[in-house]
Amino acid sequence: MKDYNYKNLRNVGLIGHGATGKTSLTEALLFYTNNTDRLGKVDDGTTVMDYEQEEKKRKISLSTSVASFEVDDIKVNIVDMPGYFDFQGEVAEGMRAVDIATIVVCAASGVQVGTEKAWDYCEKIKLPRAFFINKMDRENADFDKTLEQMKEKFGIGVVPIEYPIGKEDNFIGVVNIISQKAFKLDNKTKKMVSIDIPADLIDKVNECRQIIMETDAETDEELLEKYLENGELSDEDIYSGLIKGCSDGEIAPVLCGSATKVIGI
Repeated sequence: MKDYNYKNLRNVGLIGHGATGKTSLTEALLFYTNNTDRLGKVDDGTTVMDYEQEEKKRKISLSTSVASFEVDDIKVNIVDMPGYFDFQGEVAEGMRAVDIATIVVCAASGVQVGTEKAWDYCEKIKLPRAFFINKMDRENADFDKTLEQMKEKFGIGVVPIEYPIGKEDNFIGVVNIISQKAFKLDNKTKKMVSIDIPADLIDKVNECRQIIMETDAETDEELLEKYLENGELSDEDIYSGLIKGCSDGEIAPVLCGSATKVIGI
């Protein structure tokens, strides 16, 4: 077994309301990083994380499970926690073992009771958090509406760092708002490939990038000075501000995708 320096370890918790796709997201991460050779499905009882017979039968996670993958010499331990209230003891235990929580939200259902409880858990133990708006391919998926709900509930520190390309059946990829690069799924390789940002999204991407810079500047005096002096921040400064703001609990970055289609993974 390979030994890792503690600086090269990341423990990431997946939490949120039941049926938002946490286990499917873990499955997609393992598949995308070539740790599995097939994409398991919750409905088929073929996922890596839901291995107990009762979980396969009920098609929900009953206990906390852990899986790992490596990216650029960084070992990422994914801690997949149950979303239903009957198993909140598992969540409380799992949350103590992670460095950051990713709160998974359904793009169609929006903010739910379990979303708020997940946020409250993070607040209680001062745990950094991010959001993943999942199921962008689902009927009635609405990224902007869900994002606004999250901002209303959790504050202006909730900032998108990705923006979807299309929605529902037409969801094909994501835009990295900071680098201003777009990616779509190659259906043959099941990998994301670079494309031009669709013309109808350029203004929206620029608007979101402005919001990120303003949010970063509000949480760091040095960045505020740079922003006021230059009217913008470099990519390096933006990432630095996001990392510090997230670590301090003042910023919650938002990503998006579809776990079952392996888009945005």
